[in-house]
Amino acid sequence: MKTTRQLAICAMISALGVVLMLLGYLIGIGTYASPILVSLCMLPVWREYGTKPFLCVWIAISILSLILIRDPEQTLMFFAFLGWYPAVAFALECLPRMLRLLAKLLIFNTVIIAVELLLMKLIA
Repeated sequence: MKTTRQLAICAMISALGVVLMLLGYLIGIGTYASPILVSLCMLPVWREYGTKPFLCVWIAISILSLILIRDPEQTLMFFAFLGWYPAVAFALECLPRMLRLLAKLLIFNTVIIAVELLLMKLIA
């Protein structure tokens, strides 16, 4: 029963995430807003069930977004950064404050620069 409930909740969150990503693309203002909103919707999965179901939901939303959504910046921002980062950010909370800040800045800047460079190569 517990596994069935977990699977159902993860499937519903995945479906909600794909719909929000698609709505963000269709409205045209969701390049950054919809991936952030989807990552916030995924947080209850991480809090309730842990990292493995969270990563499964992230992978499902990422693959479906890459297939269905034609905005490469929106899908890559979710896939490369905003999908998995909340779980990592909470895992970094055990570090001392300055080391945690440095780690978060390093992760953020590395991923964002890589995504933007990849997008420049793809679009240009």
